[in-house]
Amino acid sequence: MRYNISILSNSKIIEYPIFNFLLSFMIFIIIYSCTSVLFNKLSFNLESKIFLIIKRIVQGILYLVFIIFLHYKNSVSYDYFKRINITTLIIVLLIMFCIYFLYENTIQILVDKYFSYKIGDSANSMEEIFYNPIVAFLQVCIIAPIAEEMLIRGYFLKILNERYNIFLVLLITSIFFAVLHFDFVNTIFYLVIGIFLGIVFIQTKSIVYCILLHFSLNFYVFIRYYINT
Repeated sequence: MRYNISILSNSKIIEYPIFNFLLSFMIFIIIYSCTSVLFNKLSFNLESKIFLIIKRIVQGILYLVFIIFLHYKNSVSYDYFKRINITTLIIVLLIMFCIYFLYENTIQILVDKYFSYKIGDSANSMEEIFYNPIVAFLQVCIIAPIAEEMLIRGYFLKILNERYNIFLVLLITSIFFAVLHFDFVNTIFYLVIGIFLGIVFIQTKSIVYCILLHFSLNFYVFIRYYINT
């Protein structure tokens, strides 16, 4: 039996939601990348730290504009900003960190045993982000939680639910969430967290919970990274 989420109102029926979304996202990534190249060309006129902060802010704004465009184009409402219940928030926070610590003490041990992996070695973009704590906080703790949750749970999950079974919807959105992080080594973790955030969104019908959960986890990782380096 199909389980529909009654959080999508006044929306058009999208004939090929996955294809349309991925095509739009690919076009956005091209624009996003061109912006990054443009900033790199202009960087000689700015102090390094200021340049990086401005660059991330502009790219964050681009992300939000893209999300707003998707909502407007497909008539997807912003009805998911609802008041939160503190008790519910504490419970889902505890569950999420239990998942995190369980992963860290099981699968992560195997990953560390068979893979040599550090954030700073993964890509130049990650080196750039974590080189400066202000830039890292802005990108990891502010832009990422808001943009990714509004895009994946707040938009992608909602349009997929128009056509697909909710279990398939959770799987597809979680796979996209994992791929978006470009971190093959920890794919299982992102899949699990993606499914968990999707369930939270379905049950609470509020993206605010997902943003706060995402922020909390990223902030914890952010603090640990600088304490250990």
